[in-house]
Amino acid sequence: HPPENKHLTEGIASRRLPFPKEVILPLSQHIGTPAAALVKAGDRVERGDVIAEAAGLVSSRVHATASGTVKAIEHWPHPGGSMQPSIRIQVDPHSTQMQRPRLVPHWDEVPAEQLSEEISKAGIVGLGGAAFPMHVKLRPPKDQPIEVLMVNGCECEPYLTSDHRTMLEHPEDVHMGIRIVLRALGINRAVIGIEANKPDAIEIMQQTAPGDLDVTVQPLKVKYPQGAEKMLIKAVTGREVPSGKLPASVGALVQNVATTANVARIFETGQPLIERIMTVSGRGIRQPGNWVIPFGTKLRDVIDACGGLTDLVLDRASDAGARIAVLPCCHNLDKSDKGSLEGWADGPMAVDITRANSLQEKAYRIYTQTIPSEITPKNRLLLAEPAQD
Repeated sequence: HPPENKHLTEGIASRRLPFPKEVILPLSQHIGTPAAALVKAGDRVERGDVIAEAAGLVSSRVHATASGTVKAIEHWPHPGGSMQPSIRIQVDPHSTQMQRPRLVPHWDEVPAEQLSEEISKAGIVGLGGAAFPMHVKLRPPKDQPIEVLMVNGCECEPYLTSDHRTMLEHPEDVHMGIRIVLRALGINRAVIGIEANKPDAIEIMQQTAPGDLDVTVQPLKVKYPQGAEKMLIKAVTGREVPSGKLPASVGALVQNVATTANVARIFETGQPLIERIMTVSGRGIRQPGNWVIPFGTKLRDVIDACGGLTDLVLDRASDAGARIAVLPCCHNLDKSDKGSLEGWADGPMAVDITRANSLQEKAYRIYTQTIPSEITPKNRLLLAEPAQD
């Protein structure tokens, strides 16, 4: 198992990130068809409003994650590496950010097949990484019936502790979500798989497990990648998913623990999927922690909330001979080195000059690039790459 480094944040309770000045919500959020925008520039939206409709079976609604005004629908950088159409919302600084009330049926008073429709309306997608629309999983092929729901609480990736905190802080939501998903599938057995390095999560999930359901909390060996879907199924059931097949082929459905907790919130509060707990960690972060973050928040706003980056990142990257980009959001004027330029140059410029000088001493070529002012007013991007011999 790679070094876990979970000690940096596993004991830190989740906190809500301050709402940013704007959020950018891509219409393409998973491997399926991008959603179709329902709003236009100038429209007022409230937190939780539907702003884009699913455009196919493997597609998902997008909801406003903050109240404000739609500034534009334009292409923005996407985590997948491309530029994708996105809805840009200017957040209302005077809003209470209370979501607009949504009417949802009581989960045990509607036909089981309607539950997947309500989950689809709420835009629930997998929070384990792939963001696959959950309602699709709840409609397996008729010749591949699901026998067991497997709730993935392994969180084997180094540094990450958001699922750990979800189980510690919201165990009742996880169990209620399990109850709802079991009814939607028409089955009665669930297993919660948790790596043995989270004894507190194992204990609280066992203590809060309902007595009227067949729910087992199963501690699992700490190994990487224990949380991978097929690995988890093998560890819990002994069944091996054939190459090229889906878990349904062996009668299993795997759902992330945070996704499951969000299913409960649909029917308890009407809240669609608009935020999640996210771990921001590493020795390059001044204040590692677990944050409740609205989707669409820019990375620089997250880093700022964590106190900014340390220059350890720069030192490690240059020692490894890596290419470097220093973002304009990452100037911590209280803790960054300004060399002997105090009073001779403004703070951010002094930091950049000092960093550039340090990199040049390590045989780096330094150059800058301008970021469009509509993205950030601090638009000087410092770039460095090892000089060629």
